[in-house]
Amino acid sequence: DGPDREALWRGLEQGYTSIVGSDHSPHPQELKQVGWDNIFVTPEGAPVPFGSPGVETIVSLMYSEGVVKRGLPIWWLARVMAENPARIFGLYPRKGVIQVGSDADLLIIDPQGDSIITAKDHLSSAGYSLFEGWQVNGKPWMTLLRGKVLLNNGELEQQPGYGQFLSSSAPRSPIGGPVR
Repeated sequence: DGPDREALWRGLEQGYTSIVGSDHSPHPQELKQVGWDNIFVTPEGAPVPFGSPGVETIVSLMYSEGVVKRGLPIWWLARVMAENPARIFGLYPRKGVIQVGSDADLLIIDPQGDSIITAKDHLSSAGYSLFEGWQVNGKPWMTLLRGKVLLNNGELEQQPGYGQFLSSSAPRSPIGGPVR
């Protein structure tokens, strides 16, 4: 906790911050450790990979910290994590909304699914989590992509190669304004 973190939450609550995302970059720790003295290059001059594993924890963290702890409405979570990113990146209304004609991309959360974050439960190749040991409320239970089950209770149901390249259109303004 601290003033910077609280300022970020205020920005989200007041609508100044439009999206929440992850720089999901699941590099193993041994590739990251070489950047301990210089985060940009190894002693040999090779680049150190940026980012950290985050896609498997972000929903539980945002639900737990935003919806449960701060009392933000569940629609706020859908707005900052799905609708607004789709709008900004020119993928709306194909993505980011539940309506006829849009892709059937859904994430179903078990609001009672309390858990402790641990990398051993993750499918990521990184082998670690920055949030190891955090107690979180709410657990992603099922993910549908284009109407097909992608993840079911932590088990991956689709094979690699199921993803698709998406062409984008002109960006749209995100939905903003105070949440309360």
